[in-house]
Amino acid sequence: MEHALTITEIREMICTFASDHTLARLARTCKAFHEPSIQVLWCYLSDISPLFHCFPQDAYAHTEKLNRPLTPEEWTRVLKYSSLFSQHDFCPEEALYHLSAFHPTLVFFPNLVIFEWSRTHTNVSELPVVLRSLSPNLRILRLSAIRSGDNLQPTLSLIASRFGSLEEINMNVFESRPGDDPDPNRYALKVIQCNGILVTEDGLLVLSRLPNLNKLAIRLPRSFTLSADTDSLEGFASLRDITVTAIIPDYIHFSDKTALPRVASMRIQVEGTPDNGDILRLFASIPTNFSPAMITKLFVSDRQPNHQAVICLPYLQPLFELSNLAVFELSMAARYVLDGAAYTAIAQAWPLLESIDIGVADICVRGETHPVTIVDALLPFAVHCPKLTHLGVWFSNSQLFDSWIPERIEEVASQVRPNASLVTSLDVVDSPVYPTHKVAAFLAMMFPKLDATQFQWRRKYSRLDCPSKKEMRELFLLFAMMRRVERREVELQEE
Repeated sequence: MEHALTITEIREMICTFASDHTLARLARTCKAFHEPSIQVLWCYLSDISPLFHCFPQDAYAHTEKLNRPLTPEEWTRVLKYSSLFSQHDFCPEEALYHLSAFHPTLVFFPNLVIFEWSRTHTNVSELPVVLRSLSPNLRILRLSAIRSGDNLQPTLSLIASRFGSLEEINMNVFESRPGDDPDPNRYALKVIQCNGILVTEDGLLVLSRLPNLNKLAIRLPRSFTLSADTDSLEGFASLRDITVTAIIPDYIHFSDKTALPRVASMRIQVEGTPDNGDILRLFASIPTNFSPAMITKLFVSDRQPNHQAVICLPYLQPLFELSNLAVFELSMAARYVLDGAAYTAIAQAWPLLESIDIGVADICVRGETHPVTIVDALLPFAVHCPKLTHLGVWFSNSQLFDSWIPERIEEVASQVRPNASLVTSLDVVDSPVYPTHKVAAFLAMMFPKLDATQFQWRRKYSRLDCPSKKEMRELFLLFAMMRRVERREVELQEE
């Protein structure tokens, strides 16, 4: 053996770069590489099935279940390898439950720091058995697809009492009982994402006192109220990112009682079917709930189709106080009544925008009661938002190119050229993009850095003259190349 390979640190470094196949061969063929190779190989396994091969053949029936009790010596070999699971998302299935149930007092994974239970349907009654087999030093816990209506309180109590070093809890619960409040009385917690669990007033008070909590996702119960003794929810000293799922009246009550001056990212998931008054009150309450100078990301969405409610410029104007907004996504299932003046006002109010999507989600209702041209929809963002890299808007008319005169084209070009828009991604939903060659030429002029592969368009019409996405991208690449040649000629003339 080469002298360098006798150094333990070098062998360990080699193993960190080796493939799983190479590691398995090293572990079986070289005694010096055995330990460092199995350390790496087992550390990143996402399945515990290989662990069953550590059992004696007569105890393991190839069904990931044990046939007989094991002796202490037999358990020792299994624990040697189970203790190597540590720095990786862990995705067990049925095997882990059966293994834990067979020896419920044993900690199988003493060094595991990230645990992810990602079964398609999780039976809550299995979770306490599985959680007791994990290290008390667990830092990240993710539980997915918990069944609706199950009693979560025993599981939540066990999490609170057992895992004192927990930094992140992420529970994907579709529904929950009102009494299933997360019990996050742990000062190490930094992330709590349990927006399927209905949080009570007592739960909010506990959450607000967590000094290290910086990311939170909660769901408010219907008719949520704070008692008269609770004037306001103070705290949330470190909170920077919050997601609230609620009907609009409950969210407004929550925001009136909660000050979140340090939050930089806010996501509101609206439940129910709001009317126009609810939407206006929601947008008016947001600037009062946050510091306009701090908030940089705002997401507002819902899931219930609503053909009666509308999104229009007067409703959006209260949000213009958030002058430092960099990311904005509005995907409420309402009718979007936005014209060129509305898009211009939005672009001028948020000059620091880096990404914006307005009404481009599939659930959004887009009508032609307020027709907006491709120029009126795109030009304001190209001119007024120099940092913008992603744009998602809808327009209803691109046929104006047929009647354009050269002076109008030069007018638009004169506004775009000095701006040099940074937009690389564009989503126009099912907006009309014909005449295709004229739309492609216009986009190449408007957004010189637009990536053809990042042009998103959903074909809506079945007309024979309606272009394909491939045709649109090919034309755009052609005109983009022509525009680059033109800009280079101008630069050479100026030099």
